[in-house]
This record gives sequence, structure tokens and C-alpha cells, in this order.
Amino acid sequence: MKYKFDKILNKDRELDYAVNFANSFFVDATLGNEITGDGSMEKPFAKISTALTAIDTAYASAVDKQTTTYILNVGSGTYADNLTINTVKHLRIEGVGVIISGDISIEQSPIGGTGQEPYTRIEFVGMDGTRAEKGASFTISGDITMERTDDSLTYITFKGVHITGTTTADGDGTFVLQYVNSYSQGALSTGTFTDPDSAVLIESWDKSEFGAVSGKVSFYNCDDTNFAGAINVTPIFDCKLTNCQFASTVSIVAVKNLSVDAVSYKALEARTPTLTGMTYVHLQGTMATQDANNVAITGGTISGVTFTENFDTITDPAVNEAVSTAMVDAYNGINITLTGAGNDQTLQTPTSPAVKYFTIINNDTSTDSINIISASGTHTLDVGQSETFVYDATAWSQVDVGINKIPVEVLQGGTGLASIADHSIMVGS
Repeated sequence: MKYKFDKILNKDRELDYAVNFANSFFVDATLGNEITGDGSMEKPFAKISTALTAIDTAYASAVDKQTTTYILNVGSGTYADNLTINTVKHLRIEGVGVIISGDISIEQSPIGGTGQEPYTRIEFVGMDGTRAEKGASFTISGDITMERTDDSLTYITFKGVHITGTTTADGDGTFVLQYVNSYSQGALSTGTFTDPDSAVLIESWDKSEFGAVSGKVSFYNCDDTNFAGAINVTPIFDCKLTNCQFASTVSIVAVKNLSVDAVSYKALEARTPTLTGMTYVHLQGTMATQDANNVAITGGTISGVTFTENFDTITDPAVNEAVSTAMVDAYNGINITLTGAGNDQTLQTPTSPAVKYFTIINNDTSTDSINIISASGTHTLDVGQSETFVYDATAWSQVDVGINKIPVEVLQGGTGLASIADHSIMVGS
């Protein structure tokens, strides 16, 4: 039996916890006993609070307080006792089908030691998979209060946990709340901080979800997360949102950066958010605004996309008006309509020296032809004709200098002559 239980404890090793039965405690609401129980697998406690008291005692006498880890395995059932989690370096509370209906007070202090980190870490581990509110997960229906006696870090992780009670951080310190496959349905907020550097940082992944969030809360790194409740926060750290959705009002007020991908940006802007002082940082460049302009593609193919040419229209343009620098900079071509004699159009130099194509159309409703002038010469566009020109970083020239009349014009490689005397051979005419 002990071997089988040891295998269960070892099934989740992401956080590299070493299973040591000397540091493991067991609680079972049905099989446990508060009189004969000693917290062992064979004699579990009946209450979580009793196990936490035993952990306090064990940690107080631990020689190495920096590396000592405790695992509290809780059997399925409902636990109504109020819980106080005192300072401990690493504590994992795990169970499936567990409901903690009592309130939880997490009271932490820095752990000293030369060259050691003063942070502490508490973990609640429930079911695998997503949608923690569905099925026999680890449920906390009581309220959670977090406090520190000094400014330092406390990491509190929820994995596969459904929290229906409120979560409040109070007392100076920095609280890093990590959510994996978890649903914090109750309101999350901060209490009174006297230290301006105290705050809550949220990190969330794998389809986690939140109700209302308010106070000095920073969305430090949130991915694949749904914010179902209202957001009203004043972060003191930069925020990062990727693949996130929002279902209520959003107010984020601080002089900080807000990094977003395209999905989060679109979802956030749909809520018409209040982002006073915040500066967007688009993680995907202009793509974060759903704008595909100026996208460089090297190699490969594009399929399933409809491309629309960026053309403008103009009627009876003045000299060079249809092919001005502003026009060739902004568009890929121009559709000209003439109601009288057309003015000559000499293609102007674009602002950027890069290679560029520009197509000119003489509309089929025009009444006259128009001359287009480039380094290739003068090309007359009759009614209904078009021509494409290329700028090779130095000058404009025609792309296709094809034959369109007999005799062939000099511009198109011919002589322009209808006949040649002295029995000469007229090549290309």
C-alpha cells in the first residue's frame, strides 16, 4: 500500500518535489482521527488544521529551513475548519474531491540565512486537465487572506483549483499568485499596503479564469486566460497578456507598459478599456492591431488570401497630378477618367528608393487619350488601355513594351516608318 501511494505522490514532478515520508502528512475526513491520528498514511488526521499545527512544530525544529519541504495530502471530503498557514519555506497541499469551506489565512515572514533567498512558497494542487470548476477538483469555498510581516516574496500556486471565496492580499510584501488550470471565481483584491512597493503579481496559464480583480494588482504574465469579471487595477509592474479574453469592464491605471499579442489586443479593445498612463507594446508588431500592412514574407507560399490592389481614382488630372510623389507613395496605381484632352503625366520620384510598381489606367469611359512619360519615353494610353511601370530605385520605366500598333514605334523597338526606300529589309516592323 505504501508503494502505491508513493507512486501517486510522484505522478506530478513539475516542481521537483522530493517525496519524503518523514515530511509528508495525511488528512482524511472519513478515515482520520483527531485522537489516535499522527498524520501518517496509516493514521491520518481528520482535520487539515491539525496537520498544519504538526507542520509548524516540525518546521520549527528543522535544521535546514531553506530546503525542507512538506507535502500535505488531503483525502476527498469537506473540511470546515478555519486554516492558518504559518511561515514555511515550501508547502504543497494536494487532493482531489476536496472542499475547504473554512477560511484560509496565509501568514508568512521572510526566511533568513546567509546567501539564501527569503521567499516562501505555498501550493494547492488539485485535478489535472482544464475547467477546474467541473468535476471533483480541489475547491476552496472559504475566503483566502494573505499577509506578510516584511517586504519579501511569497509565491502561492493554484493548480487545478476552483476558488469560489474571495482572495485578499494584505500586509506589506509582494505576493506572486500563480494559476494553472484554475478558476478564481470569487473577487481578488488587495487590502491596505503601507509600503508603496507592496503588490500582487498574477501569473496564469492553461485556460485559467478570474472573476473581479481590483487593487494593486499587476497582470505580470497571463496566457490563455479568461477575465470574466470587472478589472479595476493600479499595477506597479509592467503587464503582459497573451491569448486572453475579457467579458466585462477593464480599467488599468498606471504609467507602465502593457504588452499584448493580437488576440488579447482585439479582445481588450472590444471592451473600450480605460488605460490611463498605460503604453501598449505590441508583441507581434503591427499585426497586433490586425493590420497586415508592410509584412515582409521571405520564401514559402500564401494560400486562402484575397489580395486587393490599392488603387486611387482621379478625373481630369492637372499636369503630373495623377503620378505625383504623394500618389506613387500611397498607391499601387491610378484609374484616370478624362472628359476632355488629357494633360501629360510624368511619373515622379517616390520618397522611398525601393523597387516599386505603379499601374496607370485610362478608364474606358474617358473621352480622350493621355500621355504617360517615363525613362522609357512617352507612352500614349488610349481609352480603355493601361500600362504598368516599375521604379528600379533610380528611374521609372515600362514593364511591358509590347507591340500594339503597326508600324512599330521606336519606343517599342521598331523604326516608326510606314515604308523604307531602296528595297531595304525592315526588321521588326
